[in-house]
Amino acid sequence: MSAKQLSNYLRTFRKRSGLSQKEVAILLGSLCGSKVSHYESAKRIPNLETVFAYEVIFSVPASQLFSGIFHEVKNEVENQAIRLLHNWKTVPVPEHKTVLIHSIFNDSEYLLEKLKSFDVHES
Repeated sequence: MSAKQLSNYLRTFRKRSGLSQKEVAILLGSLCGSKVSHYESAKRIPNLETVFAYEVIFSVPASQLFSGIFHEVKNEVENQAIRLLHNWKTVPVPEHKTVLIHSIFNDSEYLLEKLKSFDVHES
């Protein structure tokens, strides 16, 4: 059984860096450390500029800093891709679109599993 992921790992990376919340707040262009606290505890979701700032500060990709959120979004996009593939069963679709949708899935066996699962739920 895998451990549940946190929505973000901002506190982990801040602690590793040795920076205080106030210092990170200054780097983010704010003087208020409570904003950083709210981001770390997932009480507040940072805007895109702040996400990129965190990426710059810690030299860690946003998908890793916000791993839990990233995996939730990835799962939802995969589910929507399955729906789209099913919608395309009855209409001609350019190959580049099909290739793009298949590229969302890193593993073709995983894609087949998802397709089967979708078929069961649609029945």
